[in-house]
Amino acid sequence: KKLKPSTLAAVVNKGIVRMSPPKAGRPAVIPNKLTKGLATHANMMQISGGDGEESGRKMMALVKAMSDGTAREDKFSPEYAWSRAQTQHPEIFVRSKAKDHED
Repeated sequence: KKLKPSTLAAVVNKGIVRMSPPKAGRPAVIPNKLTKGLATHANMMQISGGDGEESGRKMMALVKAMSDGTAREDKFSPEYAWSRAQTQHPEIFVRSKAKDHED
């Protein structure tokens, strides 16, 4: 679909050139910072080995603890947050890319 000249002029006048258009639909319930932090924490637990092995059950308990007492409490399920962390940040879950500084 071609853009009309008036559409381009309106964008330039608003000063929003080179910015992505707003996304359609409702905003995400789970912030990206939470899923990235969860993925990083799981990766660090995996590297530490031993009792620190990441498991879905432990991560879901962590998500519940992170959201308790906040505006996001009871707004999403911990299972959904864990699933989103795995799908949004698969590069963090690759153990070989993480560095173990204790060697």
